[in-house]
Amino acid sequence: MGEREYRTRLHASRARGGTKRRRVATPAAVALRLLAVRARSTAELQRRLLERGFSSEQVAAVLHNLAARGLVDDTSVAHEYVESILARKAVGRRFLAAQLLRRGIPREISERVLETCLPKARERELVRAAAEH
Repeated sequence: MGEREYRTRLHASRARGGTKRRRVATPAAVALRLLAVRARSTAELQRRLLERGFSSEQVAAVLHNLAARGLVDDTSVAHEYVESILARKAVGRRFLAAQLLRRGIPREISERVLETCLPKARERELVRAAAEH
């Protein structure tokens, strides 16, 4: 078999998944990879890890460990998210609250963060500015 034919067969085999080595990922490794992309809420990480087939016990242990190390913090995730949205566009408290809930941020944290990032006076200013445009 020539070099060209060998490469063609090897490529075809890899395309079928034949010689591809699969690493067995741990829930901690998957969580850290997800966190490397962007900050995530506890609920987002939990959902993603469960979707990957890890057990509830494994996921709970990893989330506890990450929280203890300060790598998962729903308050800072919510704060960063709200600030990033407000920097780009004028939106109201209801919209932001719905988005935070969708991300799995608990309601108590959401309310506290919205009070800090978007006090009622600032919200009124945003509404006025949006109405003028």
